[in-house]
Amino acid sequence: MKTLLALLLAGSVTFAQQSNNEKKKNNKNKSPEKRLAKLTKTLGLSDAQVSKIKTIQAYQKAERDLAEFDRSARMEKMKSERKSKMTNTHEKIKSLLNEDQQVKFTEFMKERRQEMNKKQGNGKKGSKGKGKAKKPNAKACLKKMTKALDLTKEQATNIAAIQKLQEAERELNQIEQKSRKTQKQAMRDQKMEKMKERIKSVLTPEQQEKFDAMHNERKNSNKNDKRKKNNNKKRSSRKSND
Repeated sequence: MKTLLALLLAGSVTFAQQSNNEKKKNNKNKSPEKRLAKLTKTLGLSDAQVSKIKTIQAYQKAERDLAEFDRSARMEKMKSERKSKMTNTHEKIKSLLNEDQQVKFTEFMKERRQEMNKKQGNGKKGSKGKGKAKKPNAKACLKKMTKALDLTKEQATNIAAIQKLQEAERELNQIEQKSRKTQKQAMRDQKMEKMKERIKSVLTPEQQEKFDAMHNERKNSNKNDKRKKNNNKKRSSRKSND
């Protein structure tokens, strides 16, 4: 019984927190028709109620598809902006270099990208918590660059200033991302509440009580699952450190 609300409200916060593999596994053979059939059997829905809930499901799917389209568009825009900012940073650095150093800088960045891609590739093949690419260290990068390009003290100082500006911008972006994440969570919660109210408006008082009971039971189950998942992560992290 506790899974019925989650089955009907596919795409909710609970499912958004699952991995893609988990989604495929959990959603296998769970078409909207089968979800509705299970809900119909448990709550004893009438034909009229089934028809109305089908309409709610169709609206939910259209809303979810639109949100996915908007998300993809935002991701492409962010990717383009990151690439543009990186190019701009490289141009600033190259403007401080002579022609010979500019050639070396291009080769240096090419090797650095290959090194980072290799680390990321190893991280995907490795187990959880292992093989992950470390966050780029600005000081270490500048030290390698100074040696590879034979930078003067003035050049190194100016490039360090560019790096600090880039780091400040990155931190600001992280703050903005956290804020957007909080806003998105609030919006998802609102959508879930609206969906619940739409469904409850179709149900009888007795069915509404059952529906609320299912939701509360599912909510408590999700909290326990999340707590177990966090504990497993902590144990895994401690093992990897040992």
